[in-house]
Amino acid sequence: MEQAIKKAIEGGWDHKDMLVHLPQEYMGDLNCVIWCDPKFWQALGKALGWFQCPLRHHPHSRECEESISKACVFMEQLMQGKDAESFFNELIK
Repeated sequence: MEQAIKKAIEGGWDHKDMLVHLPQEYMGDLNCVIWCDPKFWQALGKALGWFQCPLRHHPHSRECEESISKACVFMEQLMQGKDAESFFNELIK
């Protein structure tokens, strides 16, 4: 998980900006907030060389973003009882 966060920061994710705008009641589960931030996934994808739609302003551009696909797989694995750490370790390899 720590490596994924570092990679996302390398990819341009501004975690400090997220924390400034985060309501106080969410501070207890910071990992959940990070995982639900689309900018985290986009920056992680940029750092790892994932496909990004060249038509970012097109109405269907979100459908071709690999970061969206990876985030969905991550959420699905969490729902199946798998842990986040093993997902990110496999992802960063």
